[in-house]
Amino acid sequence: SELADAFALQSTISRMSGNIDGAIEWADKGIKASSENTELYRIKAMAYAADGDFKTAKKVVDSALEKDNYGMLTMTAIVVENELGNKDRVKELKDIMKENDVEISEKTQKYLKGKISAQEMFTKGTGEVE
Repeated sequence: SELADAFALQSTISRMSGNIDGAIEWADKGIKASSENTELYRIKAMAYAADGDFKTAKKVVDSALEKDNYGMLTMTAIVVENELGNKDRVKELKDIMKENDVEISEKTQKYLKGKISAQEMFTKGTGEVE
């Protein structure tokens, strides 16, 4: 919905400008308005990840993965699980992407090779996994 998109954009702007609390707040407002919109959960998880709170990010990503499974969400989950040291889950998520013929983005591959940090991934450039 347009309302959910507006909340997602506000959350992203807040995260990219370093306002993590604002990013989480905007994502929560969006989730309240559109609870089935998994993109809002993903955006909320990225805010927690940008702040280094990967345990909470994992909870948020897991709740979104229960509803849907698509490339950007799965790549976000890969980063979060990797930060938590869950190598088996990272492999499982990579396999899901391969089964669905979805390529892991160049930026996510750079992250997995240790060339950029999770925080850089979610706060620099586009602030995205793509």
